[in-house]
Amino acid sequence: MQRTRGTRAVGAGEVEERPGPPAPSLNGSRTAIVVMWLLNARTLALENLDRPEEHRYVTLSHRWRRNADEEVTFQDMADLSRARLKPGFHKIQRTCAKALDKGVGYAWVDTCCIDKSSSAALSEALNSLFAWYKASSYCFAYLEDLVGETTSDPAVPPPDRSVRPVRDVTESEWFTRGWTLPELIAPEVVEFYDASWPSSSPPSRSAAACPGRPIASPAAPRTCPTASWASST
Repeated sequence: MQRTRGTRAVGAGEVEERPGPPAPSLNGSRTAIVVMWLLNARTLALENLDRPEEHRYVTLSHRWRRNADEEVTFQDMADLSRARLKPGFHKIQRTCAKALDKGVGYAWVDTCCIDKSSSAALSEALNSLFAWYKASSYCFAYLEDLVGETTSDPAVPPPDRSVRPVRDVTESEWFTRGWTLPELIAPEVVEFYDASWPSSSPPSRSAAACPGRPIASPAAPRTCPTASWASST
């Protein structure tokens, strides 16, 4: 597991961050957040950064699998060969890939970026979650139970069989989670992805809707501009 302190220059094999949505500010300045673990989107290594607010990163909003043992933990990430065997690794990998597509070098996923074996680290993380989501450049909402007309992508792991698949975004269990509201309103931009991610979403799929705002479909990710939506309701 790679441990990195402070900022680093972009070197070989690393992503050069492109301009994008800035981190939101509180009281006129960039949000100051505590030390946090971030995933290097290219190497998938965990990096402990003193000043994460100086880096652009994406966050993942998702529903944990019914069997929590299928999720990738902080400890699992020390051995990527072991982590890759878990069904929950797929969404971590896709989150990092989407981050790179947007020129963002880091990602944060709650399953593996919090050391839950430490009560102090867990408590600090719970108290910081809203700020972490607010400071992210993008939040990817992964609705694992939302299926399209085809889910034949071989890269997609078997779905959580304990969850009923749905075709209407408003019926997804993601909306029943306790953390859905803060994860929806805190980030500047939330992009919605179904079970197979947009790369395999069929063009014939009808547009879905985010409460208060239409969100684009079919092959592109559906984006909900949360800041403007929140201010209009």
